[in-house]
Amino acid sequence: MLNGWIISDKKPGEGYLTNDDLGRLSLLPFKFEFINLTDIGIEIDENKTREIFVAGKYRSLPDFALCLFETEIGFMHFALLRQLEMLGVFCLHKAENIEGSLNKLHTYQKLLKAGIPVVKTVVFNSFTSLDWVIERIGFPMVVKVPDGSKGEGVCLIHTVSELKNIRDLYCINSKKELLSQEFIATSKGRDVRITLCDGELVFGVIRDNSKGEDFRSNISVGGDGAYWEPDEEALRIAKESMHVMNMKLCGVDLLFGEQGYIVGEINSMPGCLHIVHNGKSNLQRLLEAFYRTVVKYVGDGR
Repeated sequence: MLNGWIISDKKPGEGYLTNDDLGRLSLLPFKFEFINLTDIGIEIDENKTREIFVAGKYRSLPDFALCLFETEIGFMHFALLRQLEMLGVFCLHKAENIEGSLNKLHTYQKLLKAGIPVVKTVVFNSFTSLDWVIERIGFPMVVKVPDGSKGEGVCLIHTVSELKNIRDLYCINSKKELLSQEFIATSKGRDVRITLCDGELVFGVIRDNSKGEDFRSNISVGGDGAYWEPDEEALRIAKESMHVMNMKLCGVDLLFGEQGYIVGEINSMPGCLHIVHNGKSNLQRLLEAFYRTVVKYVGDGR
């Protein structure tokens, strides 16, 4: 039987996986163990290529690992991913793919080159003419940091003074760049996320915060999530986006544009896992899809 780890940067029961979820791992038809990122030691040693240091002792490598990171991805996350790659552990996530998806501008550049509809975007910093930004995007405009997640660092700007204030705060004081994007009014507070594994649909979710005051749809800022069956066009765009980004597991966020779907973002870490449809949670769908992929690429362990 294949042996797998779920690696999280949250403590047991505090993140995507509740204590009930962790208890049910033993009921799966394969071995799946929860491991906390902070318990893993990263070591470069030619004599330690079949073991890894976990919670105070050396352990045999798992056959596969599913990394479910929820905090801001930083040095240790990438160090672990590259360590697992080096040691030959099968992972859906690779460090270079996550780095690519975190860079929103790079994502838009690659998708646009492939002919996939994306939101009109302008990069600006302390040297950029705000008149040009306003001319290209108009008000209201969405302004976001290039590497945020869960709706963090995203705001809706209505006036020149608001734009100048956020430029001063981020670009002048903090020496950072920002992205200015067209506000898709037809998608205010609403979008869909399509989660794919190895090019196949795992689940779709519609996120709706349109009745609230916040223009963002994220569940983390008050949006509601419900199971959603993607139509043919939405699924096509999501699959093409995954292919362009060279990812094996991702969530593709689509906005409702006037002329059709528009890609908002690509997420390497799937959320919305506890939505239940037809008696099955999205987490169960994800684990089943992941294991099918493991069997495809690694074998069934027999």
